[in-house]
Amino acid sequence: MCNDFIFLEFMKNYKDIKSNDIVIFGWANIQRFLIPNNGLWFSNLHGFKKLTQNAQDEIRILRSDPLFTQRQLEIIDFINNCLSDDITTIHWTWSTIPHKNSLSIYTETNGLIDDSHYSEEGHLDLYKKILFQLESTNRVKINLWEQVPPEVVGGKIFRLVLYYFYNFLSTLVNINPLPYFQSLIYTLGHISVLLLQIRCNLQSTSALCF
Repeated sequence: MCNDFIFLEFMKNYKDIKSNDIVIFGWANIQRFLIPNNGLWFSNLHGFKKLTQNAQDEIRILRSDPLFTQRQLEIIDFINNCLSDDITTIHWTWSTIPHKNSLSIYTETNGLIDDSHYSEEGHLDLYKKILFQLESTNRVKINLWEQVPPEVVGGKIFRLVLYYFYNFLSTLVNINPLPYFQSLIYTLGHISVLLLQIRCNLQSTSALCF
């Protein structure tokens, strides 16, 4: 699922939202985008072959520009302004969790599952943050993109650079370099966890340490 699709669904259904309703938006990764297929919109995650893998990677790099984040935050403000004050909105996303950080499935499974979504502990942490904000506002925003440390965005781009280098190396040698790259990425993942944990421990507040 991508954010543009979520917004399209809101536009289709916003007239059915009534007074005192609670509307929850679970936003996705900024780099995901829509692809048309047989008259319907789908996320690029569905794997349609209308674009080459290189083209999709280039679009994801393009969508790393801060303007796409700014646009998404403006969409969230637009949604809040569209709905009356007696309607509660909760906007949250998993995609700004620092990769392999302490609240991810990756860390909970000791790297067995490479997934940056919330672990059980992460969902409990999200629940507590939502309850805390609801005590003072009905316009809740949790872990949105303006809070993501820049090294996380840089890490995503670095993985794409590794992907391109892997493809280039595969054309030069007769061996399959994939196992070596997997080991390298796994090691770099552990190093990034350590650095992010040190960074969070040094901060006086945990606002950026999800």
